[in-house]
Amino acid sequence: MWEPYTPQFGGHIEVALHHSSVLWPWSGYVAVSISVAKRAANWEGIAQGQITMTIESPPGVSFTLTVLNLLVFNVL
Repeated sequence: MWEPYTPQFGGHIEVALHHSSVLWPWSGYVAVSISVAKRAANWEGIAQGQITMTIESPPGVSFTLTVLNLLVFNVL
């Protein structure tokens, strides 16, 4: 999920996320595309926000509970 920091002009950038249906160690992908919003074509400065995602690992051989991992990426 893209969360623009409003006071830091995060609305001036657009972020798209794409990922494989399975993310597991050494397999899968997460792709991030960052572009300038059309309304900010003539604006100059630094825009900020963050990308958050939750990765869920199902129970497996060595553990019996579902594991949730929250990842946060700051975008400057």
